[in-house]
Amino acid sequence: MENQKTKLLTINKGGKMKTDINGTSQCKKGEESFEVFYSNALKKEMVQYDFRTLDGELFSVVKSTLEKCRACRDEWLLKKDK
Repeated sequence: MENQKTKLLTINKGGKMKTDINGTSQCKKGEESFEVFYSNALKKEMVQYDFRTLDGELFSVVKSTLEKCRACRDEWLLKKDK
C-alpha cells in the first residue's frame, strides 16, 4: 500500500536536476526529481533520485532504476513514520 505522503508529489521527469551553487538539491516540498546518468565507475546507467517531504526533509539516493529508488524512499518513509 502506497504511503499517503508519496501521493502528494510532482515529478521532474528525468531532466537535469536543479541544485543551488553549492550543489544542494532544490527539490520542492512534496516533490520528487530524478536524473539518469552513466556511471563510468560502474559502467552502467544509474538514477540520482531526490524526494523532499512536506515538512522539508530531503531523501536522496542513487540506484540502478527509478523503481529501486522509489522502493528505497518508501522504506525510508515507513521507518521515519515510526
